[in-house]
Amino acid sequence: MMASIVVFYGFVSVLPQEIAFRAYVSWRMDAFNLPYLPALLVSAALFGWVHIIFGTWVSVVLAAVAGLSFYRTYRKYKSLAAVWLEHSLIGVSVFALGLENYFYLGPTSPAIAATCGAAT
Repeated sequence: MMASIVVFYGFVSVLPQEIAFRAYVSWRMDAFNLPYLPALLVSAALFGWVHIIFGTWVSVVLAAVAGLSFYRTYRKYKSLAAVWLEHSLIGVSVFALGLENYFYLGPTSPAIAATCGAAT
């Protein structure tokens, strides 16, 4: 099961997230000439906020904290591959530690489920 999670999560979930949140968001912030610290905070906040879909503030806060590290890695190495690897390893660790309830079960509140079009 864990091998399936590693492959599925790394390619189907992490890669699109990194393209959207590191490559695209960073490119847009560069267009606005945002200094490093505000860009870091905006990127982390956006990354955390999209995790509200899981219906708990724990996922938002943990994702925002991880987003700080992901943005730092992306800026330091200027490499989508480096941040993709970091995000994949941290994400797999979440599953290995048993914290998947905060990131994997889908929308958990009726309001969020309705917004996502999911059946509750």
